[in-house]
Amino acid sequence: MRSVLVSLGPWEWPTLFIIAAVFVAVALLWRRAERALGESPGPLNARWFATTALWVCIASVALLLLVNKAGPVKIRSYGVMLLCGFIAGGYYVARVGPKRGLPVPMIIDMILMDLVFAIVGSRVMFVLLSYQAYATNPATIASVWSGGLSFHGGLLGAVIATFIFCRWRKIRFAVLTDICTPGIPIGYALTRVGCFLNGCCHGGPTDLPWGVVFPENAAQYPMPVHPTQLYASLGSFALWGLLVWAWPRMRRPGQLFPLYMISYSVLRFLCEYTRRGYTGEVYQAVPSLTVAQFACILIAAAGLLLFLWLQRLPYENPTTAMAVEPAAEPSEEARAAPEARPRGRKGR
Repeated sequence: MRSVLVSLGPWEWPTLFIIAAVFVAVALLWRRAERALGESPGPLNARWFATTALWVCIASVALLLLVNKAGPVKIRSYGVMLLCGFIAGGYYVARVGPKRGLPVPMIIDMILMDLVFAIVGSRVMFVLLSYQAYATNPATIASVWSGGLSFHGGLLGAVIATFIFCRWRKIRFAVLTDICTPGIPIGYALTRVGCFLNGCCHGGPTDLPWGVVFPENAAQYPMPVHPTQLYASLGSFALWGLLVWAWPRMRRPGQLFPLYMISYSVLRFLCEYTRRGYTGEVYQAVPSLTVAQFACILIAAAGLLLFLWLQRLPYENPTTAMAVEPAAEPSEEARAAPEARPRGRKGR
């Protein structure tokens, strides 16, 4: 496949004009995205052009010097698709969030916070699962660019970040999870495309017509193998449709996330029958299951318990995610008292 999407540098100085044109295009697309999300960007006047031109010049020169010093800089397919997944999932949340009282700038702040926590959580989980490999060389633990991320750890990190964000900005956590949950399978589906391009997380040998030979693993698997990454991607898009359909039918805030936990676990459980790699290893306590399949059973059970616990709570259908304190009702004395009227001064 194509694990390295493109290599940047070294560049000649005339490339500076191309870099500047790309930055200007990004700035114009950002304005268009703000307008599409209901925001009101500033006027497109001389001041905007002057400010944009200044920042474009600074960013272009800095990027050219950085790439020429460290280049060639390899832009990997997995990282690009991971970023695209976050952008696509965040765009969905930004389209839905304002209808529940969440302004777009607040959503962007939350997405950036989730991104940082998700990367850290996914790396920590992967290192813990592969502790023996990193115990002898702990200096490689922080080498995220070399690969090794766990979706479950990333999801846990994003949930923790969302909970902290809700406490900080006075947002109802259950309602916010309902808003964000359909964005998760969108990001997951695009990230799995990155896995396909990177040649990782593939399946075992197959004689099906859509079998793929990955050059990166041709020494171990010279024959066609299952494109398990694409199975997971297509299934995740189907989960997105399921969540969008089920959301209006949920009777309690917060039930959409445990529904995703259950449905994702079913999808991952089935994909593991064709997958090879670390998670495809046999779980020693239950030889008929893989490591990931055993984890899927636990996650699905936790999701089911959470769903049923939320189902027992009083019915609630909030229209906003903001935790607004209800206004206090007037006392009996205040109701009985006559309405006070301001006394006007007599003119002299």
